[in-house]
Amino acid sequence: MSQPQSKSVARERVATLVGKCLLNFQLYEVRLKRIAPLIELSVTESDLDLRRCSTDTLGMLVKEFSAKALVLEGQDEPEEKLGLTIRHRQSFFNKDDYNKRISSLAELVRERNYLVHHFYEDYDLSNVESCNEAEKYLDRILGQTNEWLDEQKQFMASMAALMELSTQIYADPNLSCRIYEVPPSDINEWLMLNEVIALKAAEKLKASDGYTELDKAISYLQSTGIAHDAYRQIGLSSWQQLLYESGCFDILKKKDEATGRWARRYRSKPI
Repeated sequence: MSQPQSKSVARERVATLVGKCLLNFQLYEVRLKRIAPLIELSVTESDLDLRRCSTDTLGMLVKEFSAKALVLEGQDEPEEKLGLTIRHRQSFFNKDDYNKRISSLAELVRERNYLVHHFYEDYDLSNVESCNEAEKYLDRILGQTNEWLDEQKQFMASMAALMELSTQIYADPNLSCRIYEVPPSDINEWLMLNEVIALKAAEKLKASDGYTELDKAISYLQSTGIAHDAYRQIGLSSWQQLLYESGCFDILKKKDEATGRWARRYRSKPI
């Protein structure tokens, strides 16, 4: 026959569960403080203050996260800031799923506040029965906090993946320059540009003096699949401008004696 449970043992189990639940809530809050400044980044801001949320309460953090990171597709978008803004968001295409997630986060704040401020009002732990009731409640909350942490971990993993992808995009001028329709900013980026690489490859058509006719090179570029006006994709107005702006080539402007037409010729500069 089993021995009746002692109140001290029951209270110890409750204390252990309270500690586990509080640690989970604190872990959720610490993570949220880390990612909150990264959810919406604007290049118009002079500095990224990673500590700006350090004194925010869990309720404030969840409210900001819900407003900026959770989006119901089809609803009005916030007014765009001037300049480039990078946002990490989770989109919902079903209103019920969106409302469920918002409600779940509101419940997280309520349960944390209840455990910290009001738990002992309802469970005084003065007897075994009260301890058992408290244990049932805490078991449920512990399971729920684990689910909240799993959801948060998934969002953080998607943020990390997007940041890695963004890093790759901005490191490759063939992507970043076309996204923003601007030319490369330095010689290293120019040398990575597909058009410059193709112009160098077209130098197999060069004349005996080492210079290649630009018109012939442009025809060669089109045969490789590069559009005849690819320079427009990076904010330029002509192939001639691309040659000059890149700084990768020596350029000659020579008049054809037979036709009277001026033609541009180029050759790669020594690297």
